[in-house]
Amino acid sequence: MNLYRISHNALVKDAKGNPAEDQEVNWQSTLGNLAAASSVTDKDGKATITLTSVVVGSAQVSASVNEKPAVNAPKVAFIADTKSAQIGKNDRRVDKNSILANSEDKATFTAVVKDANGNPRSQTTWSTGQRIVAI
Repeated sequence: MNLYRISHNALVKDAKGNPAEDQEVNWQSTLGNLAAASSVTDKDGKATITLTSVVVGSAQVSASVNEKPAVNAPKVAFIADTKSAQIGKNDRRVDKNSILANSEDKATFTAVVKDANGNPRSQTTWSTGQRIVAI
């Protein structure tokens, strides 16, 4: 199983615009798993959290401090892993079992390409490599 990771940072400042150290930042996400529910700012006012997912989709991460309204980070997209793409044994089909050898009859082959986590891979090109004709 491949785990995809994205790190998010929050910069916390006091009312005068100075970095705020030792502030608890509470994190939430619409997809995936955050490393923790909160993290604490360093001397530069920065708090960091890691978001992981094995599921493709769009994640909205938000951060809040001192019960103030949450601030949304830009959405991030988890996408299927192209390096682990494969066609499973039960993920290929043909619409008929026999085809007339007349250069006109056709069969449609369908394959579902998924990454190692079972996420469908879109926009995959497949080619037969050559046309086979029996005489």
